[in-house]
Amino acid sequence: MGTPSNNDDESALNDPTVGQRIDQFLQNQGRELDLRSQELELQKINVRQEHDYAREALAAQERVMLEQLRAQRRQNTDLYWLIGICALIGSAILGLALWTNKDQIALEIIKDLAMILGGGAGGYAIGKKHPKTPTPDDS
Repeated sequence: MGTPSNNDDESALNDPTVGQRIDQFLQNQGRELDLRSQELELQKINVRQEHDYAREALAAQERVMLEQLRAQRRQNTDLYWLIGICALIGSAILGLALWTNKDQIALEIIKDLAMILGGGAGGYAIGKKHPKTPTPDDS
């Protein structure tokens, strides 16, 4: 078979279906452009929604962290009050023992207090020196 001749080209151009095919091709290209613009608009909306969701998630995380900080502050304040009240009661008992000339009782209270505080300080130091290690998962 040989190369197509000029007559074949002219006959193809004179064919009425060629114009229809070109019109169909142009319509298809127009639809593809419309679909692409719609797709880009949907992507913009999706990005905007993801951004809004991320902002809301960060705001919620901030609220949770602030609430945790408030709870920790309340817990520390309560602990300090408890320690203060216990120290006040202990001082009152010690003062009462000394005032009533019960020196031996006061001395025993001071010894016990020294042992308790020494044990607490030692345990705290050991805990700081050897921090907790995470337990391995059983999976």
